[in-house]
Amino acid sequence: MKFAHFVITPFCIRDPVALRKVRGGGWLSDRDPLQEEFVKGKMDLVEILSASSLAGQTLKNFIWIVVVDKDLKESHRKRLRDICKGKVELVIHDYDDGIDWSNAGWLARYMAETPDFLLTTQLDDDDAIPVSYIEMLQKAANECVMSEEAPVMRVYGCKDMWDWTHFKSKRYPLGVKSVRSGAHKVSSCGLSVLCKYPEASVTVLQLRHKLAEKYLDFSIAAEEPEVNSIREKVRSTCKIKRYDPQMVFRNAGFVDIGPEVGATIISNHLWNVQEHRRNKKKVQPERVLGPGSFPNHSLDWASAESYFQKMEEERDEGLFVKVKRRLFG
Repeated sequence: MKFAHFVITPFCIRDPVALRKVRGGGWLSDRDPLQEEFVKGKMDLVEILSASSLAGQTLKNFIWIVVVDKDLKESHRKRLRDICKGKVELVIHDYDDGIDWSNAGWLARYMAETPDFLLTTQLDDDDAIPVSYIEMLQKAANECVMSEEAPVMRVYGCKDMWDWTHFKSKRYPLGVKSVRSGAHKVSSCGLSVLCKYPEASVTVLQLRHKLAEKYLDFSIAAEEPEVNSIREKVRSTCKIKRYDPQMVFRNAGFVDIGPEVGATIISNHLWNVQEHRRNKKKVQPERVLGPGSFPNHSLDWASAESYFQKMEEERDEGLFVKVKRRLFG
């Protein structure tokens, strides 16, 4: 069986809903993501988190595709290539609003040969996955493919999450680590989909993490159009292969690999569109002190220290952070 695995990261795209068009949710922002200070801030986070996270993986049998705005300056593209040089196989792909990002056809140009199965993983530019994430994900996918009931599709993800809130004070020189709270059970960070290719040509960009456990649970009815869209693709492929979806997915349409790898990291910072996350009350907060604060992760701590040194110091108010300076109004 031949696999192709792509990790996909959107970066500084001007379209206000960009890749979220296919995921059915999202939010709008009046910030210009190509404003110089914004791009530099986001690039710092790439260096600290996502790029370092992928460079430290115990298995690097994947291609990292960073989808950027077509007008992103060459100097920023060069910095991204320099960050990854010799560490991660990187492709910089220009965003095109005419492309169906949910269909894997746009990835074909990056496949050395047509695979039997396609695995795609979501990683935002400011998040990080544990060092064994790719290895354990591919192991789980391979075991699934080699089973007697070869899948048409499987969804993988992690339910364990750390929030890393970025602000600087005397008590918290490197910010705060806390348990992620909220209604979403599955992290967007590391969310992945395995599909039979090309019969079920789906990418992770069609999935919403809050519905991860529901897409392939055929035991329950679905009201969400995006869930039924995925299920229809599965049913069509099962019909061709003479599979029964109810039997194929009777055990697990979603697999949580968190227990095998540990928690993902979701960062909250001034560059985040959802900047309200930075000001929320923290659950089980701890000071971030360095590598020991996030075991099983590969982060660029030298860059992190430089990044925090440039931040303005903020006044501690219990477990709340009162942001004194807002960027971009």
